[in-house]
Amino acid sequence: MLVGFIAIQLVPVDRTNPPVVAEPAWDSPTTRAYAERASFDCHSNETKWPWYAYVAPISWQVADVHESREKFNISEWPSGEGDEAAKE
Repeated sequence: MLVGFIAIQLVPVDRTNPPVVAEPAWDSPTTRAYAERASFDCHSNETKWPWYAYVAPISWQVADVHESREKFNISEWPSGEGDEAAKE
């Protein structure tokens, strides 16, 4: 079992953060701070990868950040469902 756990650590996981292209026109720094705290780790190119993002098999689940970014990415505004979210 230990050998298996060590072996799965060798499976590569993409933890890249592409450059920020554009952001919404925030109405205040406070609004951006709220969005940063609530959404940036999954929905921006400014993900702060926690320590467990480097330990398989948890790292495989954390890597779904890329799917979240495809649907709604604050760092590539407007993208995906961003206009719809802004209306909400």
